[in-house]
Amino acid sequence: MALPFLLGSLDEVPPELIASAKLEAERDAVNVHCFLEHYSACLGKKLKKPLRLPKRFLTFLALGLRLLIYEKKHFFEDSDFALPSSEEVVRMAFRSLSDKSLNPDSLKEKIYGIDCDQFAWDAQRELKADITISDFNEELLLEAVADLLSNLTTN
Repeated sequence: MALPFLLGSLDEVPPELIASAKLEAERDAVNVHCFLEHYSACLGKKLKKPLRLPKRFLTFLALGLRLLIYEKKHFFEDSDFALPSSEEVVRMAFRSLSDKSLNPDSLKEKIYGIDCDQFAWDAQRELKADITISDFNEELLLEAVADLLSNLTTN
């Protein structure tokens, strides 16, 4: 799912998309750092010096954590994207430490393509929210409005 302007020069890429990609990369880095810090604490390990980890491991881990966010927020539940589960991708990250043939590039391209196509690029920066712009399920929308109205009337 390559976007046409990504095949051209960087001058053709909308500035909002560049800002969004930068912000998402920062979020990925923070998520990976927090995960690894928590993981090492669970193992009872405290690193004495920085640990160098392979790029493929870090990429798989970042993608798995991004998918976890999608799952927790119920993004793309009823979609045809055929994404692996976040758990599968995190497991791939750890397997990639011993299996050098595992490559995150096709999954990365797919997820980044979905991000570009399905999310409002400025939403995170301006609203601190992830907003999808894909087609919506009318039944789910009506259910959500009914829940909101029910909560408003009972409070």
